[in-house]
Amino acid sequence: MSYKTIKNVTELTGITEGALRYYDEKDVIRPTIKKATGRREWLYDDAAIKKLCLIKLLTFIGVPVKNAGLMLKNEIDSPEPILNTRIESIKAEMSLSEYKISLAQKLLEGLQQADRIDTDWLLREIQHIRLLEEDSDESR
Repeated sequence: MSYKTIKNVTELTGITEGALRYYDEKDVIRPTIKKATGRREWLYDDAAIKKLCLIKLLTFIGVPVKNAGLMLKNEIDSPEPILNTRIESIKAEMSLSEYKISLAQKLLEGLQQADRIDTDWLLREIQHIRLLEEDSDESR
């Protein structure tokens, strides 16, 4: 079995040493071996690296570290609800981003010709934005 140092793991995964130490402290994932050789050397085996990669991917898509850790320790019955909730959130974010792009394009076109901006359209968009903001506040 091969082991990688904490430095190797940070280079492989992009996870900082600080994050690795945090994961250890919170019992999300621990190094395979901690050697006391004057200075502490943390070594990770392939299984630990695999878990770290999964945590990196889960947190990248917006799953909180705590939930990612619980998923990897099988302390959650099924990852399906967490991931489905995240998928729906990402879809909502995408929809909002698409709306913002469309709005920016309409504003660009309208501002290039000031007489093309219709006040009624502006007021409808403001009302739409207010509803989106209220929905966003309620979902927090």
